[in-house]
Amino acid sequence: MHVNPQLALGATALVTALFGQNPTNDYERTKGIFLDGVRTRPAASSKKTSKGKTNAPAESASVTRAGVKYSVKLIRDGKEGTVPSAYRFLDDDRFQLQFELNSPCYVYVLHRTAVGPPDQISKSVEFESAKDAPKPNSYTLLFPRGKARQMPAGKDQLIPDEGVLRMDKKPGLEKLFVVISPDPLDLSKYFDPESAHGYPSSDDAEAAQLTRELATMGENAQVAESKGVTFEGTDSFGVSRDPRKPMVVVVNLGHYHREAQ
Repeated sequence: MHVNPQLALGATALVTALFGQNPTNDYERTKGIFLDGVRTRPAASSKKTSKGKTNAPAESASVTRAGVKYSVKLIRDGKEGTVPSAYRFLDDDRFQLQFELNSPCYVYVLHRTAVGPPDQISKSVEFESAKDAPKPNSYTLLFPRGKARQMPAGKDQLIPDEGVLRMDKKPGLEKLFVVISPDPLDLSKYFDPESAHGYPSSDDAEAAQLTRELATMGENAQVAESKGVTFEGTDSFGVSRDPRKPMVVVVNLGHYHREAQ
């Protein structure tokens, strides 16, 4: 996959939402948690007991589980539309990750490519076998390009925010690691600031440490993916299990040869 500086200009819809089967309970549950963070919730009030003591408000009433809603803005053969991450992507497809937060958070997006048949490659942070795994030093920092800033809730965001990404001619799994954190993280320590593409240092040990850190963040994520263009639309959802800790949602984009569609 390559970064293409050309801005997306297509205007014709690529796909039309179709009525399909009802989403699973897990999908509805995760979506509900995301929406609960979007809704305005009253602050918990302290109450006095019969003895005049004041009870502290419950933590659950004041802490929102951070959530992200995401899909892919796709441009193919001059046509543009929004598709789920489970869509079949082809050579030369151009795209941007589209997402919305349910609460203000810091966002980091990393990329890694695994070459091979997409359906046979592990979709988790860590690869199940050595044959699946790309070289350790293979992460790219797509966002932010500069100092991290807190991003607002309830607003559509695009990554990259300038230009688009493009599938090359090598099928595989394009893995986008969307890190959502209530506090700024020092992920820049893994990357070479002198590189225009944000590649990490040549030290494989540091790259392996980054993988372990991402795997830990992945354990804090509850994810429900849209499997197709259904009645519910194209959105997938990820929410944190512990709102005090960062989470990572792994967005797996299957890249196939064009003739294999």
